[in-house]
Amino acid sequence: MGSVFSSPGSGSIGRYKNDFELACRTTKLFAEILERDFGAPDRPTDPGSGLHDKITAARIPSSGGPLPPELIRRMRYVTTVRNRIVHEVGCDALPDRTKFVGDCDGILAELEHLAARKKRGGAGGCAVM
Repeated sequence: MGSVFSSPGSGSIGRYKNDFELACRTTKLFAEILERDFGAPDRPTDPGSGLHDKITAARIPSSGGPLPPELIRRMRYVTTVRNRIVHEVGCDALPDRTKFVGDCDGILAELEHLAARKKRGGAGGCAVM
């Protein structure tokens, strides 16, 4: 069974051969996950609704707290690299594709883990009534 965050049988996001496609598809997936599972705003036409803003606004479902600082740092790196490859003239490839793919796969795994805690009922999976 595949990850809840990827297409069935898709495996690593590294399957995309084109750096532009890799960067764009991955960050679109991050935005979708943050909106769906972490309460990030879904306002595509409003100022302040870019991926950096979604990362800031995202909250862990089980605690209501922000995403872990190391996850935020890695997501911001990926988002910044994506912005450069899309918007900067002369930036036509990922500076370190292996690092980018590794970071993206790690981010997706951590987001999946944090979202699964919500489905299990919080950090311990136990509730006292």
